[in-house]
Amino acid sequence: MKRKEQAAIAKEKLLTAAQKLISEKGYDHISISDITKASGMSAGNFYHYFKSKEDLIIAVERDLYDRNLENVRKMHGKGILDMLTFYFCNSTDYTVNVYGVNFARQWFIYHLSNPTTLHDPSNKVNITIKEVKECLESCQKNGELRSDVCLDTLAEDIVLSTWGAQFYGILTNGEFDLLAWNERYCKTVLKQILEPYYADKK
Repeated sequence: MKRKEQAAIAKEKLLTAAQKLISEKGYDHISISDITKASGMSAGNFYHYFKSKEDLIIAVERDLYDRNLENVRKMHGKGILDMLTFYFCNSTDYTVNVYGVNFARQWFIYHLSNPTTLHDPSNKVNITIKEVKECLESCQKNGELRSDVCLDTLAEDIVLSTWGAQFYGILTNGEFDLLAWNERYCKTVLKQILEPYYADKK
């Protein structure tokens, strides 16, 4: 087996172990030692791929977003509202109900402590804007959305309008039902945001 393939397998083992432990015990109750033990990897392996436990969070979330986007891409042609509803609700279900509110909180702490990361293309906000734009582009190409719509601005407006609810969910320590809010948001607010941009609204 080539070294590159071995490295990919080792990293995947660490990610899989971290995802499982976070979902079972919560982010605050696991250590790097727990992750390496569960994955069968050494501490040296861990630090080869990740600088810290916080750095691992970004990778775990990146993996979640990659899988979520793969499923959304299969929905191309279903309509932009359906695509974005699935995108937001599915990612929220995993982030909150599978990994827990402490996982989401740690993401905010990480970026507030490292403000330069907010300009990084791999930042969660920037990734979300990019992926929402991809959904919008597919619907613009198939004629559902107007050709003159600025997709960069629309994607940014849609994504940033959801972040207040995410932050509030963390402040309430998970008492606020973010998944239910996302479902309502998509049925009402998002539907209204998209309304002026449909091709038949010219």
